[in-house]
Amino acid sequence: MGRPYGKGHKRMKKGEEENNDCETQLRAEDAEEKTDEEREDIPELEAIPIAPSAQTVKKPGVIFVLEKASLEVAKVGKNYQILNSEEHANFLRRNNKNPADYRPDIIYQALLSILDSPLNKAGCLHAVYVKTDKGVLFEVKAICSYSKDL
Repeated sequence: MGRPYGKGHKRMKKGEEENNDCETQLRAEDAEEKTDEEREDIPELEAIPIAPSAQTVKKPGVIFVLEKASLEVAKVGKNYQILNSEEHANFLRRNNKNPADYRPDIIYQALLSILDSPLNKAGCLHAVYVKTDKGVLFEVKAICSYSKDL
């Protein structure tokens, strides 16, 4: 039969285990009493209002909404891609769609100019929303870094 304790360790007697549990409980109760006493010692001034925190004060800022974005996804070949008039001209002609309506580069340039603006670097840009022709609205985070080439 194996030992109920590891080799080289001292066995604890039943009375010692109970004493350790009682001591830890007493220490925890003493710590709680000390924190309660410390809280009572701090005087509260009723006449002086608490200053507003920095989180509740909102800085003035800007929200951009880019509407009628020509971002349409279609299955070209085996993959789904965002339709572009330069790359998918044959696909658009076959489906009787106007190639001038599919220009994701316009939205891309607008997003780059907004995200590289001094307004964003100063932290005054609250949000950038893009609404597509199909009515889908999504938010572009101002914190992220985007590639400079399309």
